[in-house]
Amino acid sequence: MPDRLLHFFKCITRRDIIYNYGFNSLMSWLVGDGHILKTKIIHMKKHFLLCSFLIIIFSFSASAQSKKVKMTINDRFWYGLSLGNIGIGTNYATLGLAPMGGFKITEDWAIGATYKLNYSYYWFGGTSDNLHVLDHGPGVLTKYKFFGRKYFAQLEYDYISMGANGFYNTREWYPFAYIGGGLSSGDGTSWTSEWVVLYNVHPTSSNTFFPLSFGYAFLYKF
Repeated sequence: MPDRLLHFFKCITRRDIIYNYGFNSLMSWLVGDGHILKTKIIHMKKHFLLCSFLIIIFSFSASAQSKKVKMTINDRFWYGLSLGNIGIGTNYATLGLAPMGGFKITEDWAIGATYKLNYSYYWFGGTSDNLHVLDHGPGVLTKYKFFGRKYFAQLEYDYISMGANGFYNTREWYPFAYIGGGLSSGDGTSWTSEWVVLYNVHPTSSNTFFPLSFGYAFLYKF
């Protein structure tokens, strides 16, 4: 019995046996049967493709970040003037002006404030006095440009003092919640121009006044 045990230990300490045992064990773990090998190869391919995809994405992202122009504080401020509510009829004329300005969060996204002035002039003829009406009020807005800065989306909320129910000697404050957008020309580094179309979705004022608003704006640095 001791001789057999000694012979066993001599055999397992031989290099060729250790090599063969280790190699066979490794191949058995890697290969096993054909189905296991195929599954492992598929998983390896998936991991490789995923890692390659992430590397490409991060490379493009880093490249885009490096191409962005860093904005100073002065570059982030913008201002402009909007023209709207332009109309003329048989006995009236209207014109709207809205100075605005704000701050750019990114090159394409800006927030700001505005103050709207809508002037209306009515003439009645005869002995009746002509009528001058000025509707006015503050507002806040946000704009986002996309598709090469040629288009933009806009959200705006205004609070305007207007004649109540058509009686211009009685005034009330009306809320307006606009959603819309338009076309933009220019790169945003100097003067640009915009065609704007907004739709009022506020339930109070949209039922009292015409919900669509059209305008043309001149903006500096956006």
